[in-house]
Amino acid sequence: MAQPNSLRASRGTPSTLIFGNRLLGGIYELLTSQDLWRRHSAGLLEHGRQSDVRSMHTVLDLGCGPGESTFALAEELGDAVTVHGIDKHVAMVNRAQARARRLACGNVSFAVADARRLDLASSTVDLVVGHSFLYLIPPADRDAVLAEATRVLRPGGRLVLMEPNADGSVLASLRHAPLRQAIGRPVTSLRFATSLVLWRVVSGISGRPTRGELARRFAHAGLESITITPTLGNLGLFAAGHKK
Repeated sequence: MAQPNSLRASRGTPSTLIFGNRLLGGIYELLTSQDLWRRHSAGLLEHGRQSDVRSMHTVLDLGCGPGESTFALAEELGDAVTVHGIDKHVAMVNRAQARARRLACGNVSFAVADARRLDLASSTVDLVVGHSFLYLIPPADRDAVLAEATRVLRPGGRLVLMEPNADGSVLASLRHAPLRQAIGRPVTSLRFATSLVLWRVVSGISGRPTRGELARRFAHAGLESITITPTLGNLGLFAAGHKK
């Protein structure tokens, strides 16, 4: 059976070249396994607070990579909530699973999955999140991914993504005090600054979304009460919406 053009093309995307490569995947994990990115990943919850955290049971982390965001969310939410991380790259999922075993973390799970066709029943997930995920999806598939995320959300559940901002500027972002302070810390500055620059380079190749695109795609997926909030000195955008 012939494969869709977007699927064939995705084999040569930055996502596949980096996350599907053992060496480059290891470098990515090294750069992003740090408190600054971990705290920023946990910030996804701040934009999902309209979902009643006390009644949450299941969270889905799209494009989890080696699990940095998944573990950050699991730590914030506690043992009563299970956070499921999915990624299409076997190498990334293997890294996340190995880390879960080392940490003996019982409220996370990881699986190789296609975000366009989730193996989950409709209306079964309380919160769907993704940290720097959608920009790696070919533009032709982004609506399908958001439609699937909305399908698995229970009524009242929320979708929250953090994506690179097409209108952001690295130089302008340095006027943002928290970002300046983070880069100025000797211990973390090199790793954080390197990961930030590479994030901008790769996202520039893949196609960073604009505020308008995120709002439009969220609305097209059937989400309501959509908010788009700048972060990281306007280099990134938190996009959130809820399912009626």
